[in-house]
Amino acid sequence: MAQPQTKLGRLVDLAGERSSERRRELLRDITDVFLAEPENHSEKASEYFGEIMGKVAFDLEKQVRAELAEKMAKEANAPPELIRQLANDAIEVAQPVLRESPVLTQEDLTGIANTRGQDHLLAITDRPDIGQELSRVLVDKGDDRVVEGLVRNRKADISRNTMERIVTRAETSEQLHDPLIDRPDLPPDLMQEMFWCVSKNLREKILRHTSLVDESQLDKMLAEVEAAHTPPSAETKAQLSKPEAYVKSLVEQRRLNEHMLVQMAKARQVPELICGFAELTKLDLVTSKRVLFDRTGEGLAIACRANGFDRTTFSTFLLTVDPANARSIEETYRLLNIYDKLEKSTAERILRFWRVRRSVS
Repeated sequence: MAQPQTKLGRLVDLAGERSSERRRELLRDITDVFLAEPENHSEKASEYFGEIMGKVAFDLEKQVRAELAEKMAKEANAPPELIRQLANDAIEVAQPVLRESPVLTQEDLTGIANTRGQDHLLAITDRPDIGQELSRVLVDKGDDRVVEGLVRNRKADISRNTMERIVTRAETSEQLHDPLIDRPDLPPDLMQEMFWCVSKNLREKILRHTSLVDESQLDKMLAEVEAAHTPPSAETKAQLSKPEAYVKSLVEQRRLNEHMLVQMAKARQVPELICGFAELTKLDLVTSKRVLFDRTGEGLAIACRANGFDRTTFSTFLLTVDPANARSIEETYRLLNIYDKLEKSTAERILRFWRVRRSVS
């Protein structure tokens, strides 16, 4: 029986054949020889195999390279340089290697994600070993298909910072809504951030999830979020707009109350209303505006209920704050019914999440 090195030497000699058909046969033969006992090859022999396979394969058509990639994709002892070559090839060749090869390191994959097209990035999102840095690059470089693929991959390790950026992106990308809400490691406060841009069904899912968070866990989680952000400086806080300065003066005079907000709404003093509503509900200005102009009215019902605002106050806000979003009588009654049935404790719990923004923005 010929020794492996003798077989290898014969195959090296055959590499000089110029016939495409013969070289395809040669590639199949040498691949079979390698895969017969991949774990028994020395590092040097493995490099030798990889060099020969690469030399032959990359002289042939794409289909042949794709067949080689399929054979090598799951092989833990595959020649690293050959695998890197295949991973950087056309997507028809690269896909199985990008998805499954255990030879590719996080550094290899990050380099590919930084330099290749969207199809290569999408293939990477199927891997079971995506680390935080690779996740970050996929979000940086990827389109919404890539980000959706990453989020659907439950094994992908996504840092909080990257998750925050995905949630921000979801504000203008509906295809990210379902996979994000269904992701078990999405922090509850970031899930609440999505309340403003998702469908009614997903809002209900968010509210159900919020009700399951233990109160002590909620305290701990919100404290960690606040600690992770640098609070605004006193100088920044001092730079008030005219509506903010007006509301501050009302606070100092002890004139800011629910009745005053109703008067602002009826007078169409929208900037002042946003600032006053933020002050009384302890929300930041962005969230205050979101609540008041929420097209569904559900966020407004939650905020008003949590703060003990009267039913007529809620009704006034619904009818006067945003004339461009006029509601039918039926829709108004539906929202009033939601307000009536909403437990104050539930509304207060949700509002705690929304108030986190005030302490970190």
